[in-house]
Amino acid sequence: MMYFCISKCMRINEIQAHSITVYHGDNHGTTAMDPKLMNYGNNQEGIGIYFGTLDTARGYGDKIVSTTIDTANFLNSRSITADKLSIGNLTTLIQELNKRDSDFWYLFTDFGMDVEQDTVEEYHCSELAQALGDDELRNMQITLAERSNVELFVQLWNKIFPNVHGLYDDEFYAILNTNYKLTKVQ
Repeated sequence: MMYFCISKCMRINEIQAHSITVYHGDNHGTTAMDPKLMNYGNNQEGIGIYFGTLDTARGYGDKIVSTTIDTANFLNSRSITADKLSIGNLTTLIQELNKRDSDFWYLFTDFGMDVEQDTVEEYHCSELAQALGDDELRNMQITLAERSNVELFVQLWNKIFPNVHGLYDDEFYAILNTNYKLTKVQ
């Protein structure tokens, strides 16, 4: 068996254990990581296009694509947001969504804040980030993407959280990083 030393010796396959191939199946024929497709159907584990095992993908359709991911770039969808993401960066995401989506400000009122579209201040965004920080990552993503435009949400997420390519649970990886290339599976 080969060994490779970084700070201590470990087997090479242990170093590469984070790189896996995942599969997406549908009858639509998905060919790219299109943000328009990232908030359709059952998105209970977060925003993204869902990938899993080849057997799981076959259960969703006969048009199957694959991609290779590094699992270190994915967070458990059931984790508490504030435990995994910077509240400062989440505040920035909320500010940007509010600047670019004229109806986003309604979300502040959903959380009991007395604001109008033109009266939202940075501290409102920070308060909303703190409130969303107490929820699971998947619910936070869904809340923000449903209140705004999913394409805008995905664009800003990938800019503000470039090292978080998506969320996962026991069965699925919800990928929202649009840089992944998809390969058709025969």
